[in-house]
Amino acid sequence: MPPPRLISSTAAELLTFFGKCPQCRYSATATETVLRYDNDTVDTRIYLSCGQPCGWTTQVAPDHTGSYGFTAAGQPAP
Repeated sequence: MPPPRLISSTAAELLTFFGKCPQCRYSATATETVLRYDNDTVDTRIYLSCGQPCGWTTQVAPDHTGSYGFTAAGQPAP
């Protein structure tokens, strides 16, 4: 059986994330990417990245707290 084919994707900034970059302490942004496949599966991915060009970025698991696994200081949540 062939792997599922991507049929659509959307990306949007998450305005409820107020974390900081753990490398340079500048404000970080969060983006949600939703991928839909032809076998009716949906994959949601959250990416955090620095608002400055220091290069920090990470993928985190979606949650409903708005912290996405990070504290307001940009550190991984306990």
